[in-house]
Amino acid sequence: MFTKRGSTKVFAPLDRVTRARGLRATVAALAVTLAIATITTTAGPSAYGLGSPLRQRAPSVLIQTLTTSQRSYGPGTPVTMTWSVRNSSATDCAVATGPSSPSFTITNSRGAAVWNNCYSNDQPGPCPLYLMDHRLAAHASFAETFSWDQRSGATGSRVPTGTYRLRVQYGGLRSLTFALVARPTRTVVVTQAQSGTSVVVHIGERLSVILSGPTNYTWSDPVTSDQSVLERLSDESGAVASATFVGVAAGQVRVTAIDNPNCYPGCLAPSRLFTLSVTVTN
Repeated sequence: MFTKRGSTKVFAPLDRVTRARGLRATVAALAVTLAIATITTTAGPSAYGLGSPLRQRAPSVLIQTLTTSQRSYGPGTPVTMTWSVRNSSATDCAVATGPSSPSFTITNSRGAAVWNNCYSNDQPGPCPLYLMDHRLAAHASFAETFSWDQRSGATGSRVPTGTYRLRVQYGGLRSLTFALVARPTRTVVVTQAQSGTSVVVHIGERLSVILSGPTNYTWSDPVTSDQSVLERLSDESGAVASATFVGVAAGQVRVTAIDNPNCYPGCLAPSRLFTLSVTVTN
């Protein structure tokens, strides 16, 4: 190898040129390696272990909710449970879910598991270990729903009545309780004609209040004096008002509503008051 300087040929040692080329190649390879490492870090796993090109999200922007379809269930009524996650941020994000993520487990009053979402034929079974990516748009939600037939064990018999706890594990533990009762769920229906009277409902039974009257009057939402004894599930106000309650604990409460004239307070027409005494018992 040589270079030309004027009319004189100047030879350079071959090993010096080889080393120079090798150094340039090493620098180029290092630059590529650093670029790849930077890309990999930018698209790293999200807060829930999801490798995704979407923006990473802190757990605080993912709002989780756990519910059951009822607070108590009579014989033969499936226990339907729903877990949902909502993206509370203004940009897209992603979550990863699978058979064991989230995991649903139901335990009895002694803490023993009687069912989980991988049970097969009322007995424990292995959970497949895979995850699926779900894109969540801004303020969008994703939900998982399972149903349990109240049976457990090799004989497939109904578990005893009592209080059970549902636990769902997904980036943290969430739980709630529900009851299995001996009698089918009954609904007690009352109207404004029964104002001033009293009724008895059992834990797990429902109370339906339906109020109507003149079209120039508007009923307020029927309310309970103690949600921990008689819980309100739904309500509606108007010329015809209604509410559905469920007994959740032993005790005594009052259900009330007010029927106001539409011209109130500019007129002298009297308001009407609905009151009902409710005893919730086992």
